Amino acid sequence: RGGGGHGHADDNSIILIGNGKRLIVDSGKFTYNTYDPARMYGLSTQGHNTVVINDTSQRNGWSADSNETKGTIHRWLTNSKFDFLSQSTIAYPEHEHMRNILFAKSGFVIVSDKIIPQNKTAVNNYKQYWHMLPAANITADNDKKLIYSDFDDGKNILVSSADDVQAELEDGYYHAGSTTADVKVGYFEKSGAGDVTLDTVLYPTDYATDSISTERIDTGKPTDEATAMKFTISAQTGNTTYYYLYNYGFENGEAVTFDQYSSDARTALIGVNENGVITELIMADGSYIKQNGSIILKTESKVTDLASELNESRLELVTSDENISPEDI
Repeated sequence: RGGGGHGHADDNSIILIGNGKRLIVDSGKFTYNTYDPARMYGLSTQGHNTVVINDTSQRNGWSADSNETKGTIHRWLTNSKFDFLSQSTIAYPEHEHMRNILFAKSGFVIVSDKIIPQNKTAVNNYKQYWHMLPAANITADNDKKLIYSDFDDGKNILVSSADDVQAELEDGYYHAGSTTADVKVGYFEKSGAGDVTLDTVLYPTDYATDSISTERIDTGKPTDEATAMKFTISAQTGNTTYYYLYNYGFENGEAVTFDQYSSDARTALIGVNENGVITELIMADGSYIKQNGSIILKTESKVTDLASELNESRLELVTSDENISPEDI
C-alpha cells in the first residue's frame, strides 16, 4: 500500500512462484549508488510488476510524505481454494490505481487493474509490466496478446491479456547477489481517456505444450463498471474454460450477465471442462451464480467467500465466512 522511508515506487507490484520456480520477479535491490542507472531503475515503478502511468514513476516514502502516498486495502479474503485481494494506491498524484488479484489455488492468478484519473478527458498511457529471470528467454507475442517465459524444463509462466493492448519487450536490469544483468522486460500497453481497465491471467505451466487463450466478454456495461473475460487453459490433463467476472458496482446489488452466466457478486469464476461439466466455482461478496437463468450456486444471504470444486464424484464446498452454514447453501 505504500509508505515507508525504504520503500521503492512499487505499489501494487506482485511476484509469483510456481512449480518451485521464481516466475514473476522483482528486478532487485542493486547498489546504493544513487547515480547508478541500474539502481535508479530498481527503485522505479518501471522496475516492478505494476502499472506505469505516462512513463513516470510513483511517489514513494523517500520523495513524499508517507501519508500522501499510502493506499487503501478494500478487501482481503482467503480460504483453501482461493485468495482475493483488492487494494488501491494513490502514489500517482493525479491517478488512483486499483488492483484486484484472484489467486485460484487450482493453478492460476487473475489480475484486474482499474486506473482512475482525476482528469477524465485527457488521454493517458498505461503499461502493465512483467519481469522475469534472465534465463527465462522472455517473449512477447502481440498477435496472441501474450508474454511468456521459455525455460528448458517446460515449467514456465504464460501472461495473457484480454484487452486490446500492445505486447512489447524493452531493455531492463536484474540484480541478484553482486551481479547486475541486462535483461528484456515485458509489458502490455494501452492508452485511453477516463477510467481504464486491464485484465490479465497468469498461468504457471507444468509442460512446454501447455497453452492459454483469453478473450473479453461483453457484459453490456463499460469495463470500468463490470469487466469479464473467458480463457481456456490447455494442459496435459485436458482443456478447461473459465468465465470470470469482476463487478466494480457490486455494492448496488445489481446482477451482471457474462456469457451464459450471471451473478450479483463482486467477483465470480466458473470453470468448465471439455465435457461441459462445471468443475470449479468461486464467488466473493455475492449470493448466487446462475447459468442461463438457472441457479448453480446460491446462499440465503451474501457470503464473503465461497468456492466449490468437483473432484471425480465428490463436490467440495469451502468458505471462511463463519455466518454461513451448510444449510444456507
